[in-house]
Amino acid sequence: MNQYTAPRRVALYARYSTDMQNPMSIDDQFRQAEIYAKQQGWVIVERFSDSAVSGTLSHARADFLRLMEALASRTRAFDIVLTESLDRISRDPEHLARFNKFAGAARVEIHTVGRGKADTVAVGLAALMSSLFLEDLSLKVRRGVEGKVLNGLSGGGRIYGYRPGTDDRGAPVKGALAIDPFEAAIVRGIFRDYAAGISPIKIASRLNDEGIGSPSVGSERKFRGTGSRTRSTAIVSAAPAS
Repeated sequence: MNQYTAPRRVALYARYSTDMQNPMSIDDQFRQAEIYAKQQGWVIVERFSDSAVSGTLSHARADFLRLMEALASRTRAFDIVLTESLDRISRDPEHLARFNKFAGAARVEIHTVGRGKADTVAVGLAALMSSLFLEDLSLKVRRGVEGKVLNGLSGGGRIYGYRPGTDDRGAPVKGALAIDPFEAAIVRGIFRDYAAGISPIKIASRLNDEGIGSPSVGSERKFRGTGSRTRSTAIVSAAPAS
């Protein structure tokens, strides 16, 4: 490097997908990136990382959004974004292409530890591979949920009236459900009132007046009634969290 040339400035980005993975993955990614940057004679000026969040959810990644804002800023704080691989930036082809567009407009290069500088062709191939990966993952998830349901297990998610099931020793059984007596009584009461001609709105009001919490998450666990009896669309459900 020419002694009069300032070292290139680098921003690191690291991410791991779910809370089932090792949080140390962020440190591992940063360590490998630091080694790579040092080999290139670059100086690291900022670090961005997102933990336990899918690469398809750009809006849910606080540091990814912060990185995008930095790219859009007129005061360019770094010359290179360095990450372990392109799928750390995003597994969504549209998000990855948008990030590449932002970086190009800011005249910021994208580099990966594994393959070096990512040009337009590399980004396009990565987007294609991510698209194939997500399509394959969707099929596997659907197949897995279908298999659970066919075996009498829960397909996932919170089901009002039930609690997680256990085996004979009381140990949790993944996907198994057991009836929750209290919530089951509430569900039976909803059907009984509806069969007696009471509207969903009045049923929901009664439950709220009695202080019975709905399945919603939050401090105000309210029920709401919607739909039409004549159109067979009536339903009592949890009010959306405020």
